[in-house]
Amino acid sequence: MTVKGRVDGFEGCYLLGWAIAEPDVGNCAITIRDADGTVLAKGRASRHRPDLASPGRGRTTLAFRIPLPLTRDTRVLHVLANGVELPGSPVIIGPGQFDGHCTIEAATITGWITERVPDFTPPTLTIINQHGAEVGRGVGKKRIADTGQRFTPAYFAVDLVDQCFGAGEMQLSLLVNGVHFRQLACNLQLRGNLEAINMNGCSGWLVSPDQPGRSFKFELFRDGALTAEIECEHEREDVRDVYPDCTTPGFGATLKESATAPTESTVISLRFPGSSTELFDGPYVVANRPAAVMAAYRAARLANQGFPGVGAAERAVMQLALDQFIASARKEEGFTAIRQADPEIPRRPEPRLVIIIPIYRGVEVTRACIE
Repeated sequence: MTVKGRVDGFEGCYLLGWAIAEPDVGNCAITIRDADGTVLAKGRASRHRPDLASPGRGRTTLAFRIPLPLTRDTRVLHVLANGVELPGSPVIIGPGQFDGHCTIEAATITGWITERVPDFTPPTLTIINQHGAEVGRGVGKKRIADTGQRFTPAYFAVDLVDQCFGAGEMQLSLLVNGVHFRQLACNLQLRGNLEAINMNGCSGWLVSPDQPGRSFKFELFRDGALTAEIECEHEREDVRDVYPDCTTPGFGATLKESATAPTESTVISLRFPGSSTELFDGPYVVANRPAAVMAAYRAARLANQGFPGVGAAERAVMQLALDQFIASARKEEGFTAIRQADPEIPRRPEPRLVIIIPIYRGVEVTRACIE
């Protein structure tokens, strides 16, 4: 006789799993004993579990959920079904052994957690992203679950910080008292428009389709220095027409006059606190008319200094472009350029993944590899 099954883990003091004998001669007898052979608990694999339904078995009453006396000492337990040790056994009970469940909805990670000790203290939950930055923290609150008086997990709901929005697909790790517990993926969208920006202020709106009721806060850096903290705090009916559930997506900030000389441009960067991801296609280089003209003259001098590779044709193209730029800058009272790298801001390289598929022969084999 063979036995199939598995130890799935704990729910508080309950040990969970399933087992079936082949041939099926009835519900398996489950025995739990310690390393010395002392029997700590017994039970039957007779509970209904819909996910265990499969052709050929004819029934779903294969699961077990057996209460165990937990201690504060670390112990190794063996789980046997009809005398055969199950996959997933042995299991360890004691301090630092956690069980639980978690899921992510919008920007909140929810679930429950237990520790394999009696009357455990709810642990600290920390969320870190794939770069090792902390993006969420919380502590659960214990309450009795619907499945029994002896199951009192710590339920938690941890909100992710603003920098998670618009950061692309992220791999998040849930740490329990600093120990890796689960991994989750999320991709929180961000929509917005920077409607006005100059040396002394900016305005626009910002909203997430994944959590439209959220009001964001971000930081404004001017020439590398933190100059203002901006909050989305204004109602915008035009934005609400597109995102009906949004509350206060609008923002506006007026800055103190810049100490930069009139002939110098200003670099403005907008980012969530703790993030290196630029908002609104920044950083921006903003220049008034004198600064724009001065920048053009400096560029013209560089083009005529005889650098290698800059010949007559290149100088002609540069001169034509600069003439057009100066005319536009005088007409528009200066210029604003987006996506301008700021040397004062360290840039994190984007993660890359390269997949190499060696092709020998056969179109169908190659297609299978790609799929």
